Amino acid sequence: MRSRARSERLDLARDLPTTAKDNEALRHAKTARPLDLEDYLRFLDQLPPTSPRDLRAKRGPRADQPFALV
Repeated sequence: MRSRARSERLDLARDLPTTAKDNEALRHAKTARPLDLEDYLRFLDQLPPTSPRDLRAKRGPRADQPFALV
């Protein structure tokens, strides 16, 4: 779907509302070291598990069998 009408440009200094917490998070992200694989896996392990019911409710492609490259 495409729109022929052009939208106005977004002025990030004026049109993007941010909070003090947003600014603090951006500053932290700028100076923080990137996660290595072990850190990332530990982060993922902290997330709550997703039930099969919730996964089925998500939109996306469906197939009888997993995707495979041939």
